[in-house]
Amino acid sequence: MVCLVQVMGACCENVIGYIPVPVGLAGPLLLDGRLVYVPMATTEGCLVASTNRGSRALLKCGVTSRIVADGMTRGPVVRFMSIARASEAMMWMQSGENFQNMKKTFDSTSRFARLTNIQIRIAGRHLFVRFVAKTGDAMGMNMVSKGTEAALRFAQETFPDMEILSLSGNFCTDKKPAAINWIEGRGKSVVCEAIVPAETVRTVLKTSVHALVDVHIAKNLVGSAVAGSIGGYNAHAANIVTAIFIATGQDPAQNVGSSNCMTLMEPWGVSGEDLYISVTMPSIEIGTVGGGTILPPQGACLEVLGVRGPNEACPGENASQLARIVCAAVLAGELSLMAALTAGHLVKSHLRHNRLLQGSLGKGLEDDLKVAVFLREGGSRSRELQHRRWWSAAEYQLAFLGCAFAYVDGQLQIIDADERNNEAKGRHESATYQQQAAVCQPTDLLNCMAARDKSARLHLRLERQCTNENRLLDKRTF
Repeated sequence: MVCLVQVMGACCENVIGYIPVPVGLAGPLLLDGRLVYVPMATTEGCLVASTNRGSRALLKCGVTSRIVADGMTRGPVVRFMSIARASEAMMWMQSGENFQNMKKTFDSTSRFARLTNIQIRIAGRHLFVRFVAKTGDAMGMNMVSKGTEAALRFAQETFPDMEILSLSGNFCTDKKPAAINWIEGRGKSVVCEAIVPAETVRTVLKTSVHALVDVHIAKNLVGSAVAGSIGGYNAHAANIVTAIFIATGQDPAQNVGSSNCMTLMEPWGVSGEDLYISVTMPSIEIGTVGGGTILPPQGACLEVLGVRGPNEACPGENASQLARIVCAAVLAGELSLMAALTAGHLVKSHLRHNRLLQGSLGKGLEDDLKVAVFLREGGSRSRELQHRRWWSAAEYQLAFLGCAFAYVDGQLQIIDADERNNEAKGRHESATYQQQAAVCQPTDLLNCMAARDKSARLHLRLERQCTNENRLLDKRTF
């Protein structure tokens, strides 16, 4: 369980409890030559499965990523007595020597914050000054705010009549749709690309390159233009961004700017049989230290990705790598959803995965199944399950979490981890599947990841032997 002390004064006030959110893993995703499993916290059925399918389609070709810009922003608004005085201050701030002095003051407030430039707009006698700074592995809003305040006080020494109306004048822009984030960028600006072979498009995505590109142009480009979208030239980037943000302890509200995304697709190769896809995301606001990243479950998800905490050798590299992963996962999600729309599979997929676990979890399963323990170190199924060639969806998910479970009066229940090695006492403290999500320790996720990476395909051999009464989760559908 998360310690209350870790939350108070850092993440939340007046704490009364926790809301469990399911966490799924998409992958492996081949990114820059490295396989990664992407944790996604969501209650939208089919989202993880869809991203997982996109990742599988990218396994042969891989995804290439680049960070093209890095800078968190804060945009205060200040006011002067006249436009003459406001324009004079604007020119003063933009001069090289004065900017360097403001930068020196700004940088002195933090070990990691480094002012890179300022962008100034005048509106009557108001000045909107957008401070742009690198912030190491932190998302950096507090860091930049502190530096901005110090820099403005320095400017007031020359312009004592400058009135600081608000440290945030909505010129940042934070947690609101804004063209400036789309054009100038905010946080990490990332670009990803992949070339998907025609065979993969046919066999995995169940469509053709020509049809996929045709739907992409009509939907993502023309449709978004007709809607007057700002930064919304994509299929569902916000889905993936928000799910990863919740899983890794980011600020979910920053999905507004972080989901700015342009997806592009075109035929590739001499004959145009292959598919070129790129995703451009100019404003991913993300970090691996501070905020919700200090909580154990969220920290465990960051550890799965290999980016937990600060990068001591190269400050800022962990946050940049996490931004690359987000962008690559968005690419996988875009690829899969666009293929589903092109092939007409969207509704069918959602009906299948959204309703998979509704009803009794144990319905239709053998009565002789008493206890099944997922052996993390050994990575093999328990003796009770070796005779069975398939698992139900509920069993699959419980085993994936590393849980021991049993059937009590025909109902699937989870055996508490502390009790599983003490069966001689004859008592097991049980929790329902829904309750287990609230108490799953971060080490469970890490151990399950290791077991799954080694031999999950051996002990989770799910076959298409489902019936209407007992629907099964077939790994091949991913």
